[in-house]
Amino acid sequence: MRLLVFILACLFIAQHAVAQLDATERRFLRESATMSPAALDAMERAADPEALRREIAHILALDNLSVGSRRTVDPVTGESAIHHYLRERIAAAPGVELLGVMKDMSAFPVSLDNLLMKPEQTPATLTAAGQTVEVDPLWPNGPMPSLTPAAGLTGRLVDVGAADWEDLDGLDLRGSICLMNFGGGRNWERLFELGAVAVVVCEDGFVSRDKAERLFTTTPVPFPRFYANRAKAEQLRALAAAGTDAHLRGGQVFENRPLRSVFAYLPPTEPVRYTVQPDDLLARIALQYQTTAADIRERNADVLPPADEAL
Repeated sequence: MRLLVFILACLFIAQHAVAQLDATERRFLRESATMSPAALDAMERAADPEALRREIAHILALDNLSVGSRRTVDPVTGESAIHHYLRERIAAAPGVELLGVMKDMSAFPVSLDNLLMKPEQTPATLTAAGQTVEVDPLWPNGPMPSLTPAAGLTGRLVDVGAADWEDLDGLDLRGSICLMNFGGGRNWERLFELGAVAVVVCEDGFVSRDKAERLFTTTPVPFPRFYANRAKAEQLRALAAAGTDAHLRGGQVFENRPLRSVFAYLPPTEPVRYTVQPDDLLARIALQYQTTAADIRERNADVLPPADEAL
């Protein structure tokens, strides 16, 4: 749902923007969703970077979209500030039509301090050397949300960087609580195999949807994973450098919550125009523009030869 909000916001902005995104912004936009290259290129050509930044900043100010948080969704209606924002944008955008709202109940991973039934008094925390840092459980996490035992977990706090093999060389991770860079991605599996009991993923310069998906699993692995933003990560790394033990507690469990999804019709963009080159194949053109040869034939039946796919 939140990804849908982000995409809609980008499309709304693209209707009125004039500047082109730079290479870094282009890369992050490509990682934001599965969209055809042609659609992304059209969006990038039209997008105004400053307008996009302002819009994203406004969205982030409405709700807490940090990794692991579902705290501001209304527990009664299932609607949040993001839903209200989306309704306003749909109503104001030319050609965009609200199709309806789907209401249902669904199981969500919810932090222990945000449960409707018997919430904990404190959120997930990591305590070391008398300092307590609040951390967020990573989600979604398939059939087993990130959760410590009721008494928590205690172990040496070890900074493993990106958890590449050279970072782990010579380290004894048995019983440890590891700090791993976000860019380490699926390297958390190595920590689990080497005997670590939990990992806190630390914000770095590689936070993206693609990297985030590598932190999750669809199998019930009993290895709690938490998230710390950049400021908290620096504090935790300083504690790890001092060689201290740490105590980690909290996490998430599944709880049935009202589900509300907003559906809208976005008017189609201008059709892509492609100049056929000698020896082009419809299959190759279709692959480039995320469609099928049959669809190209159907849309261009008046000009395409009826038989051979080679042009």
